[in-house]
Amino acid sequence: MESCRARGKPGPKPKGDRTATIVYLPTEFRRQAAEIAHRDGLPLTAVITRAVAQYLGEPAPRYCEPKTTDQQPELPLDRAS
Repeated sequence: MESCRARGKPGPKPKGDRTATIVYLPTEFRRQAAEIAHRDGLPLTAVITRAVAQYLGEPAPRYCEPKTTDQQPELPLDRAS
């Protein structure tokens, strides 16, 4: 009889023990946080988590770190061939 190997789960890596929390932000706060998320290549929730960690004086989880771009910069469309 063949032994079954454990298969890895598809999808993103787990981010640890977390709890869903609904937060209502002033519109301007959310807009600014969304800009930071876009700039850092993160979801909005990671930016909010990072801000809470900073406020509490705790280290932010690794998934809240800005994404680095090791890729070549995109050429503007008017220069692409």
